[in-house]
Amino acid sequence: MFYYGLSNDGHARDGVAFSGDLLHWQKVSEVLVDIGLPGSIDSQHAHKPSIFWADGRLYHYYCAVEPATHAHFGDVTHDEVRGIAVATSQTPSGH
Repeated sequence: MFYYGLSNDGHARDGVAFSGDLLHWQKVSEVLVDIGLPGSIDSQHAHKPSIFWADGRLYHYYCAVEPATHAHFGDVTHDEVRGIAVATSQTPSGH
């Protein structure tokens, strides 16, 4: 099962857990996709996973969140910017 959770440091990250019977789950201790460095598109949160396999690659799409540099967009005030990011398991040969 892929999931996301809020860590003690206030950042949301994606994780994975496995089960042999769908009743008892074991979380993997490592974060699946961690937040990025300050200034990156996922420096605040990297969460809400969507994962699929295609062409020999695992694609992990997630919501990337960074602090907003411009707090006002028209009449609306924002404190963060959200977008969709993707992490992949490998680059196909010949690319």
